[in-house]
Amino acid sequence: MAVGNDKLMKQMKISYVPCHSMGIILHVAVDGRYAGHIVISDVIKPHARQAIAALKRNGIKQTVMLTGDTRRTAENIAKDVGVDQVYSELLPADKVNKVEQLLARKGEKEKLAFLLSRKCLRIVYENIVFALGIKFLCLGLGAVGIANMWFAIFADVGVMILAILNAIRALYAPSVSIKKDSRKMVLQPQSE
Repeated sequence: MAVGNDKLMKQMKISYVPCHSMGIILHVAVDGRYAGHIVISDVIKPHARQAIAALKRNGIKQTVMLTGDTRRTAENIAKDVGVDQVYSELLPADKVNKVEQLLARKGEKEKLAFLLSRKCLRIVYENIVFALGIKFLCLGLGAVGIANMWFAIFADVGVMILAILNAIRALYAPSVSIKKDSRKMVLQPQSE
């Protein structure tokens, strides 16, 4: 059994009946023979237009939608929510390739904004793990009678100060360069 869009049917060399309904068109083939299609209508989330507008207000110059939907459906959704560019009828592998192509066209500065967000998220997770680890350690030590009031103060105030110092690393982002390593990009300190 195979279920997918027009492109999948063409790839599998299965003759199918084109569907002109609005929505996601899923063709079904059983044992290499076309069995019919299913139409799934999309419901646009109520705040999608506002979310796209907020992205643009915050400096996002171009929004792009990658979807397996038919071209007509994808273009209508993109128009309704304010997406600038749409690529439709994509298989999952096509979406990955398209993202790589779009990233390759971007300037180094735009890529660095993307990489900085990843670095900031990593720092946030580090701070959460560190703070919880210290608090649980102090809680455990307090339960067995080893920790005193100073341990508790360190677990509260000291951890907060260390988390802030760790977060300050994000301010030094301009001192990183982008190194392309096969199919991924990594942050690498610049040599002075």
